[in-house]
Amino acid sequence: MKTELTDKELWERFKEVVGRGRVAYQRFYAVPLVDLGSQIFGTADPYDLRALNRSLARALRRRGIRIVKRGHMRHALIPEDLLRRARAD
Repeated sequence: MKTELTDKELWERFKEVVGRGRVAYQRFYAVPLVDLGSQIFGTADPYDLRALNRSLARALRRRGIRIVKRGHMRHALIPEDLLRRARAD
Protein backbone atom coordinates (compact mmCIF):
# COMPACT_ATOMS: atom_id res chain seq x y z
CA MET A 1 0.00 0.00 0.00
CA LYS A 2 1.18 3.47 -0.81
CA THR A 3 2.17 5.56 2.17
CA GLU A 4 1.58 8.87 0.45
CA LEU A 5 -1.75 9.54 -1.20
CA THR A 6 -2.85 12.56 -3.18
CA ASP A 7 -5.69 14.72 -1.94
CA LYS A 8 -7.98 13.27 -4.58
CA GLU A 9 -7.15 9.67 -3.56
CA LEU A 10 -7.71 10.49 0.10
CA TRP A 11 -11.04 12.10 -0.65
CA GLU A 12 -12.18 9.09 -2.71
CA ARG A 13 -11.27 6.71 0.12
CA PHE A 14 -13.05 8.94 2.62
CA LYS A 15 -16.23 8.87 0.50
CA GLU A 16 -16.02 5.06 0.30
CA VAL A 17 -15.78 4.66 4.07
CA VAL A 18 -18.58 7.12 4.79
CA GLY A 19 -20.74 5.71 1.99
CA ARG A 20 -20.55 2.18 3.37
CA GLY A 21 -21.82 3.38 6.73
CA ARG A 22 -18.62 2.70 8.62
CA VAL A 23 -18.84 6.10 10.26
CA ALA A 24 -22.01 6.58 12.29
CA TYR A 25 -23.86 9.77 11.50
CA GLN A 26 -24.47 11.95 14.54
CA ARG A 27 -25.03 15.63 14.84
CA PHE A 28 -23.93 17.22 18.10
CA TYR A 29 -25.29 20.32 19.73
CA ALA A 30 -22.69 22.30 21.67
CA VAL A 31 -24.44 23.86 24.65
CA PRO A 32 -22.44 26.10 27.02
CA LEU A 33 -22.36 24.37 30.39
CA VAL A 34 -22.96 27.68 32.19
CA ASP A 35 -26.19 28.27 30.25
CA LEU A 36 -27.36 24.71 30.74
CA GLY A 37 -26.60 24.84 34.46
CA SER A 38 -28.38 28.16 35.00
CA GLN A 39 -31.49 26.78 33.26
CA ILE A 40 -31.43 23.53 35.24
CA PHE A 41 -30.63 24.97 38.66
CA GLY A 42 -32.33 28.34 38.25
CA THR A 43 -29.67 30.34 40.04
CA ALA A 44 -27.72 33.33 38.85
CA ASP A 45 -25.13 33.26 41.63
CA PRO A 46 -21.86 32.32 39.88
CA TYR A 47 -20.31 30.89 43.06
CA ASP A 48 -23.15 28.44 43.64
CA LEU A 49 -23.43 27.66 39.95
CA ARG A 50 -19.76 26.70 39.65
CA ALA A 51 -20.08 23.83 42.14
CA LEU A 52 -23.43 22.76 40.72
CA ASN A 53 -22.04 22.70 37.18
CA ARG A 54 -19.26 20.35 38.28
CA SER A 55 -21.82 17.83 39.48
CA LEU A 56 -23.84 18.41 36.30
CA ALA A 57 -20.76 17.70 34.15
CA ARG A 58 -20.11 14.44 36.04
CA ALA A 59 -23.72 13.33 35.56
CA LEU A 60 -23.62 14.17 31.84
CA ARG A 61 -20.33 12.31 31.34
CA ARG A 62 -21.82 9.19 32.97
CA ARG A 63 -24.53 9.27 30.30
CA GLY A 64 -22.08 9.55 27.42
CA ILE A 65 -22.19 13.30 26.83
CA ARG A 66 -18.76 14.78 26.20
CA ILE A 67 -17.69 17.99 27.91
CA VAL A 68 -15.15 19.99 25.91
CA LYS A 69 -13.42 23.29 26.49
CA ARG A 70 -13.73 25.83 23.69
CA GLY A 71 -11.88 29.01 24.32
CA HIS A 72 -12.58 29.82 27.94
CA MET A 73 -15.96 28.03 28.24
CA ARG A 74 -16.95 24.41 28.67
CA HIS A 75 -19.60 23.01 26.36
CA ALA A 76 -21.70 19.86 26.56
CA LEU A 77 -21.73 18.03 23.21
CA ILE A 78 -25.21 16.53 23.15
CA PRO A 79 -25.95 14.03 20.34
CA GLU A 80 -29.08 14.72 18.32
CA ASP A 81 -30.51 11.24 18.91
CA LEU A 82 -30.23 11.72 22.70
CA LEU A 83 -32.22 14.95 22.47
CA ARG A 84 -34.84 13.19 20.37
CA ARG A 85 -35.17 10.41 22.98
CA ALA A 86 -35.35 12.93 25.85
CA ARG A 87 -38.17 14.81 24.14
CA ALA A 88 -40.09 11.56 23.55
CA ASP A 89 -40.01 10.58 27.25
